[in-house]
Amino acid sequence: MEPLQCQYPEGNLFRYFNASMVSSILGSTVGPDTTSGWRLALAAASIRGGTIAVPAGNYMVGSTLQLPKAVKIMGSTQRGEGTPPTGFGSGILATFAGPVFAYAPPSSTSADILIEGLNINGQKEKYGVGHGLFFTNC
Repeated sequence: MEPLQCQYPEGNLFRYFNASMVSSILGSTVGPDTTSGWRLALAAASIRGGTIAVPAGNYMVGSTLQLPKAVKIMGSTQRGEGTPPTGFGSGILATFAGPVFAYAPPSSTSADILIEGLNINGQKEKYGVGHGLFFTNC
């Protein structure tokens, strides 16, 4: 499977994953937790803004990911890509009862954040609460 092309070479999410995370995603299995890889990619994007390319697959996260200002997250929307049960590109699944992505600056500001082609499941049906996105002060 070819990884998505992105604006910056460091922007491919797999660059920030360890080998077991990548093989799990490419091998069409669910798990392991990919929170640490996401955090590294978002930290790199926060330095100058940028694009994070998310190859097709299901990504599990165990805690909220803080979004930096001026980031673009581009998932794969190619039909047939991705892992079961969706098979429709890139998806992120929360394994906790909180928002998957959050942006909460201390004061009102513009965010300039774009998330495209990424299915986000906050698991409300499992945890009783759950949100995919939480934005405040923007």
